Formats: sequence, structure tokens, C-alpha cells
Amino acid sequence: MQYELVYNNLIYPLPKYTAAVSKEMAAIDKQNASMAVDQERKYKSMYEFVRKTVGSEAAMEIFETDNFEDVDLNAITISYLGIRVGYEKPLLQAKQAADNAMTEADDKKLQIAMKMLEKPEELNKLIQSVDKMPKNTQPMMGRFGV
Repeated sequence: MQYELVYNNLIYPLPKYTAAVSKEMAAIDKQNASMAVDQERKYKSMYEFVRKTVGSEAAMEIFETDNFEDVDLNAITISYLGIRVGYEKPLLQAKQAADNAMTEADDKKLQIAMKMLEKPEELNKLIQSVDKMPKNTQPMMGRFGV
């Protein structure tokens, strides 16, 4: 599977999504949600993660400097979130494909039903054939003996 960060219309390849990457991102997200951690530490963690994930050369291109003090803080946040999106994108695409397949199956069922309604005589034949089916004369016993 291929993962990528799209930043400023440029594409940067990402390493495979491993348990270690997931754990590091979870730690950063937890830290970012904490009120006890100062802003600089939050940005520094995301900055280091981006550098480690895309490589120092790509990070230099993204941040336009290799000095944390000179980096645009929004560039850090946007690139970090872009990495999250890069890793989540294949899952979202797979879910969308599954949803589309289900919708297509439902559409086919609806088309069959609409065709039957277009020909009332065919619908009547179906109803009559169901009415002619043998009926079970014994009462059904439910879970409570009813």
C-alpha cells in the first residue's frame, strides 16, 4: 500500500503505516489534546514527527528552514494533519467502494421492482404463484411456547 502527504500541491511519499507510527501519532494526538502540555512542546513534537516521517530534505522543502524557531506553526500543523490524512485515505477509499457496491446492489433491486410495476400482469402472476404455495397448517411454536 502506498501512502502520501500532499502539501502545497506537492506529493511526499510516506513510510508504511506500522504499529510504531500509529503509536507515535496517538501519543502526539493525546499530547495535543492535553491542556497540561505547553504549545511549544506540542508544535515541536509534530515538527519532529513530520521531519522523521517525510525525511529531512522533504521537511526542509515543506518548512522552508531547518530551524524550528523559524518555521511557520501552521505549516507544522497542516503537514502533520496531511500525514494523518495520507494514512487514513486508503481506509476511506475502501469504505467508500464498499458503500458504493452496496448502493449499486440496492439500485439493481429497485430496478427489478420498478420493472415489475411496469408490467402489472407479471406482478399478478407472482402474487398468484405465492398464493398457490402450500401453507404450513401447524401453528408455529415460538420461543415461549405460543
